Amino acid sequence: MSSILMFSMMQFVFGLCICATIPAANSITAKHISHTSQTKAFSVLYSASQCGNILGPVISTAVVMIFGPRQVFGLASALLFIIFSFLFMVYHIRKNDKKSP
Repeated sequence: MSSILMFSMMQFVFGLCICATIPAANSITAKHISHTSQTKAFSVLYSASQCGNILGPVISTAVVMIFGPRQVFGLASALLFIIFSFLFMVYHIRKNDKKSP
């Protein structure tokens, strides 16, 4: 399989994930934030998204220039693992807090 075809398929799958994540984040925010604070919450969510859109390429470029292109994938994997671990921990803490009287 050619590398450009593999890259195109990976970009397509990534796009599907992003298209599913943003509406999910908006609906979770709307569900868990009071009606009077929703504007502020959506503003913070949008600002965080835009900061990620700026910082992601900048950090990736710095990693490529310092360490080489292969390390970008290692760094991205490590960051995703850290974020997943944090969310998993928060989920279990909240789940245990709901069980206790």
